[in-house]
Amino acid sequence: MSFQWFKYLLFVMLSVCVSRVWAQEKDLQLWADVSVDMKLHKAWKVSAAIGSRYQENIAILQQKYGEVGAYYSWRKHWRVGMQYRYVMRAYPMSRHLHRYAIDISYKYKWHRWRATWRERVQYKVRGGNRIIPFCSG
Repeated sequence: MSFQWFKYLLFVMLSVCVSRVWAQEKDLQLWADVSVDMKLHKAWKVSAAIGSRYQENIAILQQKYGEVGAYYSWRKHWRVGMQYRYVMRAYPMSRHLHRYAIDISYKYKWHRWRATWRERVQYKVRGGNRIIPFCSG
């Protein structure tokens, strides 16, 4: 990857990040989790995490969850993964929530800098019988 492409990618990433912050400046969220990663082989890794999510300027606990995932890396920069999240508590909803996700990411390191691009497709299941598609990048 040439340096010109890297500058273009960095510009696009910064533009998207600034526009998201500008649009959501009144809604500050905090995600706090503890995770354990284990390398199985050169390219395979598994992880487990428990965590919580706060919103409304970090005043309201919205979720408590547990998550497991498996990841495969290749060519030093690329990674694909699958995750399962079980939301134990969801406020204001009290129903349990399941989330299944597949994502692909690309990481580029340059000296002390690291640029990451990630696309994720996920399905949420609420109450055990309804699937709600949701995509985020």
